Amino acid sequence: MSDADVALIIETDPPVAFFRGARPADVDITHRRLVGYSGTRDVLRYETGAPNASGSVTLDNGDGGISSVLGDGALFAPATLRRNGIGIWSGIVSRLSAGPAPAIGLEAGGGLSYTDDFPLRLSDVWDAPDAVVPIPHVYGRVTIGATVAYPYGANQYVLADHALLGIDWVTVDGLEVGEYRLVNTTDPTGHAVALLDLGSTVTQAPGVRVRVRGKGDPDTGALIDQPDRLFVDLHRVAGLTLDDTRLDDLRVYTRTAGLTVAGVVDQAGVSIQSTLDAIFGACGIAWGPAAEGLAMVWPPLSGTPVANLTPRMMSPDLSAQADRRDIVTRLVVDWGRDWTTGEPMGSFTLVAPDAVERFGDRTTTTRLSWVTSEAQAQAIAERALAYWSRAVWTVQVEAKPGNYAPGQRIGIYHPHSPIVEGVVVDVFRTESGDTLTIQAPGGEAVSVERV
Repeated sequence: MSDADVALIIETDPPVAFFRGARPADVDITHRRLVGYSGTRDVLRYETGAPNASGSVTLDNGDGGISSVLGDGALFAPATLRRNGIGIWSGIVSRLSAGPAPAIGLEAGGGLSYTDDFPLRLSDVWDAPDAVVPIPHVYGRVTIGATVAYPYGANQYVLADHALLGIDWVTVDGLEVGEYRLVNTTDPTGHAVALLDLGSTVTQAPGVRVRVRGKGDPDTGALIDQPDRLFVDLHRVAGLTLDDTRLDDLRVYTRTAGLTVAGVVDQAGVSIQSTLDAIFGACGIAWGPAAEGLAMVWPPLSGTPVANLTPRMMSPDLSAQADRRDIVTRLVVDWGRDWTTGEPMGSFTLVAPDAVERFGDRTTTTRLSWVTSEAQAQAIAERALAYWSRAVWTVQVEAKPGNYAPGQRIGIYHPHSPIVEGVVVDVFRTESGDTLTIQAPGGEAVSVERV
């Protein structure tokens, strides 16, 4: 076992710390009971199905002395893990076990876990709904349907589970109508909703299409149509705490690039992290609870490494792999979405001619359904094809303890590494050190053309 000082601080009322080694000086109630630390993981979520950010510790409770402490409000409490006095992981207590060697499970989150369901209300909160469906959250300028009749008004249909900033047009059975109005109101439960009032227009709800301006920022009133604002609002809706100053790099990029997004959140029974994966993957952005800057453009932009791993800083054993199945030489891009039909707003194809000559025609489709502009979709897709049309190396190194985070660009000075730098996509911390998984394409960048 490592001789590292390890402490878990749980923000119960009052806070309590379980530790081994040096006692945390800033916590009044402490127990020298921590006997095992299985490691904690943080990841950069650039694809659906990435592992959870999680970990666990084991305590000594052979005499039963801490049973009452564990049973008093620890679940869901914020928790921080320190190694040698330095905070290396934060999240919430997600599970507890009892007995002589109880375990405390940890997951990323704040208030809730990212593995909890994204909290969409269902239409059965009202009396006699036509059908029980999720009440959507709507962002940006988007075309949606009006399929759920509001049971408390004549010829009124539910648009969103919040106020909308406006309606641009309404069509019924393909014909634009002039008799309509947006009704931002509160339902009988006191919750804000947006309704479409069609007045005397005779219609069947499935034939209604509405172009709306979605949710406004609760502080500024501005339309939420930029990735950083969307990231903040989704966390607010989910009840997760967030330091939005960490999004400054993404904020600068999206303002400079003019990237705007739009879409609808309407899938119930889906976890918060899977919801975020789907949305930000559909606009070329990776994220992670502990990632550098919380969220970043993906594939990554070029940059300067924030640290360099030298042979003295890592184990001599290094593993690296690249898989031919990851290579893409032709990319079909569907961008935008008509949320009444599910069809993209447009489609185009990119090809990397040199990569086709070398690897053959290897085609895949990407769906940038939250991107509102063809030009922005092409910029994202060009970067993606330039990245994946080469051998993409995943390098894993055992490093001495450090302040590493997913999303950081790290230099690698090792005779067995096929890449000299890359982006950290996974950090697994143990008592004695950190296992870093670093990703980057090898070779020179290739040209990309639209066909």
